[in-house]
Amino acid sequence: MSRYESIFIASPQLSENDFDSLRQSFQEVIQTNGGNVAQSDSWGKRRLAYRVQKQEEGYFGFFLFEGTGPTVRELERRYRLHEGVIKFLCVKAPPEGVKIAGQRDFLVKRPEAEKPSEGPVGESPAGKSPVDETVRATPPTTEAASPQPETPPSPPESVSPPEE
Repeated sequence: MSRYESIFIASPQLSENDFDSLRQSFQEVIQTNGGNVAQSDSWGKRRLAYRVQKQEEGYFGFFLFEGTGPTVRELERRYRLHEGVIKFLCVKAPPEGVKIAGQRDFLVKRPEAEKPSEGPVGESPAGKSPVDETVRATPPTTEAASPQPETPPSPPESVSPPEE
């Protein structure tokens, strides 16, 4: 069985209880089709980045589960059939413990030793502004991104023999 992540957005006209029962019914769809739900979360009502089916808000639900292809197809079919679901996405998740390049780990807290110490409110150590302390990614150099074509070596200057 493979791991999958699924997020769905439900209509804001639903009540909180209706959304919870909807999320529970989708969880049962996963379990009845041979899947195991590892995590099921309700992210609550949030504003959407853009309008979806004339809606500006929606209830967000999240599942992390193990299942097979038919499990995912049935879950997506149920998403499409339910009129309260305005958008959904199911993707294959990486195996547990595998970190994808560029993926940020938001749940890991920095040790106390790494945190910058602050003086009075809004002031950082040594009078530096907070902007100075931000970590910025350096863009790749142009040499590494696009190699320069090699120029042929110039011929050595010819030395003429002294005239006699």
